[in-house]
Amino acid sequence: MADRLAAPPSSPGSIEGGLLPSYAEFAANEEAADAMDRDSEWGAGPVRFLFVADEARRWKSAADEDARRHFREEFWARRDPTPATPGNEFRREFARRVQFANARFSTETQHGSEADRGMVFILLGPPNYAGRSEIDAGEDGVSRATDLLPKELPFRELRFEFQTRGGYGIGVLQKDALNLSVLSKMADLFAHPR
Repeated sequence: MADRLAAPPSSPGSIEGGLLPSYAEFAANEEAADAMDRDSEWGAGPVRFLFVADEARRWKSAADEDARRHFREEFWARRDPTPATPGNEFRREFARRVQFANARFSTETQHGSEADRGMVFILLGPPNYAGRSEIDAGEDGVSRATDLLPKELPFRELRFEFQTRGGYGIGVLQKDALNLSVLSKMADLFAHPR
């Protein structure tokens, strides 16, 4: 899991196409990352993609700000790949992915980190390939992303399709059972790093 928690290679040209080159150069705002944890709607934001088992219920039932702070501390501590170091590398990378998704995938009505493309990006990181094609001569289009997956999963690569169509939405994930199970498994792997 360590390679999935780490930032991608620093050489922007190391993987052709896709989002990796711009993500490799993207610098997160540390103050915004800290503010994200202080937001009263924290559990309803992109961190919900990481919730496993009863974490959503526990967050919602936290009685006061002290209980919510305690929950957040435990939540991030459980996902810290190197607890002996002063910072939490996973939390830092999560915040970076959220900020990048907001910068890259936001629309007039939705933050990019709340969108389907943002969810996939947050859980899997930058794809090794991304492309776009039109469905027909209209405004419709399909975006495709291919992700290399961690060795803990039984697949090496998956393809995600996001459709944009008038009246349907922008960048809507085409929900394939296999892809959905991988996204769920990723949240579980993050909650129980080896």
